Order: sequence, then structure tokens, then C-alpha cells
Amino acid sequence: DVTVLSDPYSVLPKAFLDASLITAMRTAASAALGAKYLCSSKSKKATLVGCGIVGRYAVKAVTLAVPFLEQIEIYDLNIPKAKALADEFKDNDIPVTAVEDLAESVKTSDIIITMTTAQKAFMQKDWMKSMLHLYMWHSPEKFHRKD
Repeated sequence: DVTVLSDPYSVLPKAFLDASLITAMRTAASAALGAKYLCSSKSKKATLVGCGIVGRYAVKAVTLAVPFLEQIEIYDLNIPKAKALADEFKDNDIPVTAVEDLAESVKTSDIIITMTTAQKAFMQKDWMKSMLHLYMWHSPEKFHRKD
């Protein structure tokens, strides 16, 4: 991702900047704001899938936007990466736990936010309960799930 800063008068480029951090923050914020305004106020648990840079900012954003949650579970194919991210948030206002079984986490979640570059479906419809908030980032398939 690239951000171009232009002169406001001449519109000529002044700087080209790496926008990875801005993109990660924006993506995480959009997911968290969606949860804030669209999920039930009775929601207790969120599952965040993907523990890269967007996942890190998603934990922060969800904590701020949905403070009534009781638990945030994070999952990544790279389990040590998920555990390391959970450790970073050991003093978070909402407890953050790394999980090894995505299906079990999803089955009891009220909010699911995926932030992956997966090219294949990795969730199944029967894992998801009704009335849940689902935010899927970078979904190359029509609906990123296995039926």
C-alpha cells in the first residue's frame, strides 16, 4: 500500500509513503466500528482470526469499540504467533486468549472478525450460531466458508 502526499496547490506529489500501518489501522477500525454499531449489546465473546499486523490493531480497536465484551479469542494457523499476540495483551481491559481450535471458538462467538489472506475457505456454516456479527476481510471467494 502506498500513500501519496501532494501539494495542495500544484497537486504535484511531494512524498510517497508506505501505508501498511495506516491500512492496518483503518481495516481494524472498520471491523470494530461495524461490531460496535451492528452487533447485539448482549454480545459477550469475539473471535478474531489472523494475528498479523491487522489482527494486532483489531484487538485494540475491538477493545475500545465494544467494551462490554467479556472475552476476545484470537486464532492463527501459526499457534505460537497467536500465543505471542495474546501475551502482548495480557493487561487488556478485555481478556485476550489464543485458541488452537477455530471451530470451537467460532461456535460460541457473538462476533467473528477475520483478517487473513487465505485463498481457501476455512470456516464452516454449521460452526456459526444464528444472530452473530461476521466481518470478513480479504475474502477471495464469494463467501469465505465451507458448506
